[in-house]
Amino acid sequence: KELNMLFTNITEGKNLANATSRLYDLWQLAKQDTYNDYTNYAPYIGWYLSIGYLRDYEKNKAMNILNEMAEIYPVKSSMGDKVKEIVDEIRLRL
Repeated sequence: KELNMLFTNITEGKNLANATSRLYDLWQLAKQDTYNDYTNYAPYIGWYLSIGYLRDYEKNKAMNILNEMAEIYPVKSSMGDKVKEIVDEIRLRL
């Protein structure tokens, strides 16, 4: 329920600072070596976190998350390909 609300806030551009702050905390939890409630949602948390940073004009923070995701999700996977696509697009605009 919380993730759905955070993802909606990112999509709608509402409370971006609060949403990205909470998603950042959840991203750290989701990436832990031990399984937890957020492990299965890690790709979505990272994706929405990076989008939230971009919507809030924080490109460097978005790139940091996307680079972490690129290490976790390889190219030729659906998430890996989308991460590469957005990273390439951001680099063209920097």
